[in-house]
Amino acid sequence: MSSRTLVIDKGNTFIKIVVFEGGKVLFQKTSCDDHWEEDMSLIVSKIGDCKRALYSSVGKENRILEEWIQTRFKTSILLNKSFPNWLKELHKIDERLGCDRLGGIVGAYSLHKGKNILVIDSGTAITYDFLNEQGERVGGFISPGVRLRFSSLHQYTALLPLIDEFGEIPTMGYDTETEMRSGIIRGVVYEMAQMMEKEYALHPNLAVLLVGGNVSTLSPLLKESTKVPFEVDSFLVSKGLNVIANHDESYR
Repeated sequence: MSSRTLVIDKGNTFIKIVVFEGGKVLFQKTSCDDHWEEDMSLIVSKIGDCKRALYSSVGKENRILEEWIQTRFKTSILLNKSFPNWLKELHKIDERLGCDRLGGIVGAYSLHKGKNILVIDSGTAITYDFLNEQGERVGGFISPGVRLRFSSLHQYTALLPLIDEFGEIPTMGYDTETEMRSGIIRGVVYEMAQMMEKEYALHPNLAVLLVGGNVSTLSPLLKESTKVPFEVDSFLVSKGLNVIANHDESYR
């Protein structure tokens, strides 16, 4: 029987599709609501048999996608419908927590069991999740994401333009565009650094993991802004969802 698992992580903006062979990433693709069926069919034709599929969604409901998964895989898990009890008991969470945050928590815990953990996920929103040494989630924070900050400045002011994160990010801006970009990007970086330093002072064995669509922009600046060590893992959420799909007993 194939040990391959298809993990579909639907966010607010994109759909991340990852195929695992055990714990190893075999294939990954980022899709969107307009092209998911074409992309998924192509992936399934390339990888052959999969043992199971797991679908996680924090975006708008897509019943067609859910039905597509359920009809093509003998074992299909729709994580957006309910969380397994063993996860709720282990991590002290409830189903109001987003599936993406659960994936990040499980992925981080599988890599750093026995440590205090901070997971930072920079997406549409920036989420911070804290786990103690027992793996229990003790709390977190939510703040506006990078793109949301750019769009909000444009939408709620009369003259500020709509720009993005790609461009010069000087220490001090010298015109409207660089002042906006530096203010937003460096503001996010300083926010993250402050969170990391506060928790690191309390827990010297802290493992910090950074994930999300903006990490390539944020991580170099974050390294300049704090001495707290951190890891960047673009597959962290998918790794956690893969653990959930396979209900790995060694995880507990």
